Amino acid sequence: MKRIVCGVLAACVFVAALFGQSAQRIDEILDTNAATFGQAAYLILTSLDAISDDTDFQTAFAEMCQFAEQQGFKKGSIHSSAAEAKSISMKEYAFLLMQAFKVRGGAMYRMYPCPRYAYRDLRYFGVIQEDIDPDSVLSGRMMLQLLGQIDTVQGGAK
Repeated sequence: MKRIVCGVLAACVFVAALFGQSAQRIDEILDTNAATFGQAAYLILTSLDAISDDTDFQTAFAEMCQFAEQQGFKKGSIHSSAAEAKSISMKEYAFLLMQAFKVRGGAMYRMYPCPRYAYRDLRYFGVIQEDIDPDSVLSGRMMLQLLGQIDTVQGGAK
């Protein structure tokens, strides 16, 4: 009986290890002082279950461009000058979050959807809590923190 229990327990541990998420990409993002569009795409798309956890940042960026087209993102959320390795600003990330999670903004955002009003609405909703320049380069730690706060705007549902 002990052999069976030990065997089942060992099998459960082995299976759990196979399906466990590697934290390598998240650690890389957290250690970044200047987050990139590729890292932002990776975080957003993995949280939406649109890509797998082992996708690299370059592939995630390409997938985000396709996702933006399919979902009908407003012009400017992923613009032509953006590249996977280009640093992302606070307002650009706010705009991506608003578009990807379909956050309905205020009146100005609905009339003129752009990064500026996305930033202002997320400040109003309490997602962006610090007084940060909208044009400042985003750190990986801040990017992950904002992603964790976006569901509060929608009442806990993504």
